[in-house]
Amino acid sequence: MQYREVAPCAALRPYIRCYWTLAGRMEAVPAAQRVFPDGSMEMVFHFAEPFRHEGRRQARMLLAGQVWGPVVLEPSRECDVLGIRFEAGGCAAFLKFPQQEVAGRIVSLEDVWAGTARRLHERLGNERDRVEALERMLLALRPESAMPSRGLSARQYRRRFEAAVGIPPKLFARIARFQRSLQVMGRLPQADVALACGYYDQAHLIRDWREFAGVTPAGWLRDQSNVLFFQDGAEAEGVG
Repeated sequence: MQYREVAPCAALRPYIRCYWTLAGRMEAVPAAQRVFPDGSMEMVFHFAEPFRHEGRRQARMLLAGQVWGPVVLEPSRECDVLGIRFEAGGCAAFLKFPQQEVAGRIVSLEDVWAGTARRLHERLGNERDRVEALERMLLALRPESAMPSRGLSARQYRRRFEAAVGIPPKLFARIARFQRSLQVMGRLPQADVALACGYYDQAHLIRDWREFAGVTPAGWLRDQSNVLFFQDGAEAEGVG
């Protein structure tokens, strides 16, 4: 099984963190895997058998909204997947609706992007370099940046942030802090991880891990299989 990340071009960097691909075949049925919140939304295109989530086969084209708990996926034995991992608020530049409408959900992309989603999937299926083709299509859609937030009240800012990002600012900040701790967990004692990542104490660190990861740091360190392998943060290539 081969996982790859590709960095977007400069014009799309404000909106997209990376493209990713996952392709290959496993001899045995892979175990269910756990994906942790990372503050981003994703579009995913399956060109082989889709994964299963909550006992159901996923759509061939899907949109994963912001989540604040672990998502358990059952990968297929044969994978051919292309995904877009957006920067915070980046998805709203393409999908013009309040992003909190899909928070905590994984929905069919056709339900929120109708004809565009189908055209993308059909065209990508015939492309040799899907990442390069997808980037050309996204550039043609002319994404729009969010309006400046200067001069807004705190309440107006929170509303605009949630509409663009999908979750409130405080929850987003907690997830970002959890992700920082995830990157260094196991390299330092837990108390030092808590201090380095801005937690009040180790108890608050463990509380966030229970909420966002569904497991304590000690439990995660004992069983690395709880984390889907392509969440380990591979260094992204450039397009092309």
